[in-house]
Amino acid sequence: MLVAEAPESSEVRVASLCDAYLQWSERHQSPETYRGYAFYLQKFSEFCGFLRVEDLRPYHVTKWIDGEKKWGVTTQFNAVRDVHRVFNWAVQQQLLPKSPIQGMPRLKPKSRKTYASEEEYRALRRAAATPFKLVLLALRQTGARPGEVRNLKWDQVHDDRWILTEHKTAAKTDKPRVIHLSRLMQRIMQILRRSSQSKFVFVNCHGKPWTTNAIRLQMERLCKKLGLRNICAYELRHAFATHAILNGVGIATVMGHRDTTMVSRVYGHLAPQTDYLAAAVQKAARIAADGKTKRPICDGKPNTATDRRG
Repeated sequence: MLVAEAPESSEVRVASLCDAYLQWSERHQSPETYRGYAFYLQKFSEFCGFLRVEDLRPYHVTKWIDGEKKWGVTTQFNAVRDVHRVFNWAVQQQLLPKSPIQGMPRLKPKSRKTYASEEEYRALRRAAATPFKLVLLALRQTGARPGEVRNLKWDQVHDDRWILTEHKTAAKTDKPRVIHLSRLMQRIMQILRRSSQSKFVFVNCHGKPWTTNAIRLQMERLCKKLGLRNICAYELRHAFATHAILNGVGIATVMGHRDTTMVSRVYGHLAPQTDYLAAAVQKAARIAADGKTKRPICDGKPNTATDRRG
């Protein structure tokens, strides 16, 4: 075990360092964060774990990444980021004098420049089983991050809002994130609460909370089944933001950002051209005019109006 060895030991192996970091992560970070590190560091250790830390070079990390043929740019970015964090942690703990991959260029994650169209969203929702249908609906109706939906617990659900004390920007804002609910989502929360046997709001068919990988696989399977492009769950948050922008809603706070800079940079360029702007205006006017409340999808009754309009 690494902590029993001298930090300057020339015999410390990469696998031992990864194990020490995972022990720390399991004690001091969330289970989800720990699982993410465990996934990448297990693979990294299988490839480079036999090396002494002092012999490790950026070349070895690059060769490992190049060998993972199925990984996209974002996954590669996450893998290299986690390896950097292991060695930076070791330096902070004075287990190492410096990181052996210090100065290694970092990959740039793939920019999210797309969003799920209404047609794509409706197709996904129609094809999904009820547990995942509810996840899709929550993402599209609230603009919440997938992680916020997955980890939502009943003690965070109030009559017309979700109040999240742990969220992505909590350290920066020092405030809870408040997600206001549409009338449809309020009704769904009421129905789900009556039958729920879990502390988590959104669960799979086995009554267990969704994981990152489970949602990713569900999206992949649905897209393949429907012949759609590879849509990720985060694109439903983008769809919420884009439609809000097109309808003149100031969304910095709604989306969980402190100011409009992030919103403008990430979401502003997603807004389509004039023809779609015109369609959005017409749709907004039509919704405001009819003022009808749609029945939630989880009450056991057909909901063709919701499926038809999204």
